[in-house]
Order: sequence, then structure tokens, then C-alpha cells
Amino acid sequence: MNAVYCSRWFDGDKRRAWEAVISQLYASLDMQLRRPPEFEGVITQCLLDGLDLTHVIADYEIASRSGITLPET
Repeated sequence: MNAVYCSRWFDGDKRRAWEAVISQLYASLDMQLRRPPEFEGVITQCLLDGLDLTHVIADYEIASRSGITLPET
């Protein structure tokens, strides 16, 4: 599977749209963007011999998880 996600394609709230992409690819996170209206980011995802690879180019961002406890394994 190959996919490209680009913030320039988002309509409306870029922070929420970028957060949704990050949550879909990695985990549910709260995102903070330095300048949400001007934020730009691109994520390229591909599958290579069973490995899921991603390449990210993005403006300044902070991602955090709060209030979520991961189960012990």
C-alpha cells in the first residue's frame, strides 16, 4: 500500500485534519501546531517486504498523549 497525505489538501481545521492522519497512521494523539493556518506537512507511507515505512516532512508540531493509560503486557 502506498499513500500520501498532504496538509495542502485539507479544508477547514488543519490541526484536526493532521491529528486525524497521525491517529490513523500511528496512535491517537493530541497535536499542537505552531501556526495552524500556515501549517504544512506531508507524510508518505509505503509497504516494503512486510515493513510499513513512513517519511514525514512537517512544520513544527508537538504530539502528546494525555489521560490514556496503556495496558501492561
